[in-house]
Amino acid sequence: MTPRYFFPPPPLLPQGRKYVLLAGVLLLFAAMTAGPARVEQFREAALREADIRQGYKKRLFAHRGAIVDSAGRPLAVSVDVYDVRADMAVLAGDKKKRARLQKLVPEIAEILGVSPETLARKFEGGGRAVLLKKSLPPARARRLAEFRARHKLDGLRSDYDSKRYYPQKEYAASVVGYTDYEDVGRSGIELVHHEVLREENGGVRGVRARTGVRIAGGDLRPPRDGKDITLSIDSRLQFYAYEALREAAARHGARGGAAVVMEVQTGEILAMASYPGFNPNNIGAGAHEKNHALTDSVEPGSLTKPFIVALAIEQKKTRPGEMFPADKPLSMGGKTVRDSHIREPVDLTGVLQKSSNVGAAVLAGRLGKKAVWELYKRLEFGGKKVLGMPGEATGRLNSYKTWGASGLATHSYGYGFSTTLLQMLAGYSVFAADGERVAPRLGGSAVPPFRARVFSASAARRVRAMMETAAMPGGTAAAAAVDGYRVAGKTGTALKAENGGYAEDKYRAFFVGMAPASSPRYIAAVMIDEPSKNGYGGGAAAAPVFREVMRRALRLNAVPPDRVADV
Repeated sequence: MTPRYFFPPPPLLPQGRKYVLLAGVLLLFAAMTAGPARVEQFREAALREADIRQGYKKRLFAHRGAIVDSAGRPLAVSVDVYDVRADMAVLAGDKKKRARLQKLVPEIAEILGVSPETLARKFEGGGRAVLLKKSLPPARARRLAEFRARHKLDGLRSDYDSKRYYPQKEYAASVVGYTDYEDVGRSGIELVHHEVLREENGGVRGVRARTGVRIAGGDLRPPRDGKDITLSIDSRLQFYAYEALREAAARHGARGGAAVVMEVQTGEILAMASYPGFNPNNIGAGAHEKNHALTDSVEPGSLTKPFIVALAIEQKKTRPGEMFPADKPLSMGGKTVRDSHIREPVDLTGVLQKSSNVGAAVLAGRLGKKAVWELYKRLEFGGKKVLGMPGEATGRLNSYKTWGASGLATHSYGYGFSTTLLQMLAGYSVFAADGERVAPRLGGSAVPPFRARVFSASAARRVRAMMETAAMPGGTAAAAAVDGYRVAGKTGTALKAENGGYAEDKYRAFFVGMAPASSPRYIAAVMIDEPSKNGYGGGAAAAPVFREVMRRALRLNAVPPDRVADV
């Protein structure tokens, strides 16, 4: 019986077509196996090429700009240092390596400048990156590298770093300031001029042969060092000023103090010391970072009297030979003003020589509140920063409309408003520069300093001559006298404000003066905070500091003496 199919059977292929089909299958199989083989071949070639050429990148370090004094002496510099770390898995991975490392601990400790016991404890801690020593100097880092190569200590490594170093330590810290661990300015000049001083690290990226030879091409970003800054500070005088403040604080049991020296013609600040200070190379907890010449807003006491006298001369509110009843109390607006230390009337010179509150109040009463207020505004008391430094205070000077009659009296002898020591120094420049206020500055410049006329030259010279008597025998500041030189200046002693009133036994002592008085070259201002023994007034506590600092300034710069009798 013939079979029945749902579908007809496929036709039989001719013998020739079978071979064609078989060949096609074989070709397809060959193509499928050839792809992976080719990929493997290319991969092998690429690995050979990578073995011959290697990519590399390297960081190129830059340095932060230096801060130097007027003679180029370094105040702040960046130095190369190295942080030393240990990979304990490599350095002491087995018993034999640990035993060898234990024997080498004393030599490694000596190179690092640490005790063997401290180093041994760090090694015992284990870890892949144990910090053994931070900021190792280059000379010691080279010794360590030689030691590591000699003993095949592959687990030791030295990482480059840059550290800020301050050669003057605490002496100039209040001016220069300091940076943090990331080289960012945190105070002083370091903060104000951070963008000028700031460096930019560079880098290079490219390809080199296995032998280390660089192959042409690559990407280079050159490093950029920060710019250097030159200050007007004389680091020698800065040192002497700080030491004089330290000695005064010890002698008088004071909390601290500040001193500023300025060159009259240029307005350049040669020294600005603040005690107690801090060491910016090692800032610890409770460090005294304030620059008290700038940050302390203080009532200046009798330092204001020369300004009142000069304005009275200018406006003809006094006459030659006039006497002031300093031996008697004076009532102004219900307030009693007295000079308990004066036993007889004084003339206009005596108002300054003896520091008479009564004489200053009488003159202020004639001038009027508005005139005195306008004078203090022209002197830039209580309203403007002098240098624009971090933390710099502006002081406070209220409108004359709020004073009252008693307020006029207190403003005449330095109470009821506040300034900084630097503001007062700038104010006294009117007597040194023949009636012009000279703006202080911390950097040298070919551009003349800003000057503003406050008094006539004749009035300024007359008051300067009167202030010479304060530094003579019988004056309040005989201790300010400098052998061989005429000195003009004024003391100030002010009770400290406390709890809405004044403390009974806490004072600030001041002295501001200039020399040589015949043609002033330098002005110096000194403040001693809370002197508690051996005298608390400006003549006892502040004047001797002025004498030491001014003596150094005159002799360091070979200023000819103008007091022939002493010479």
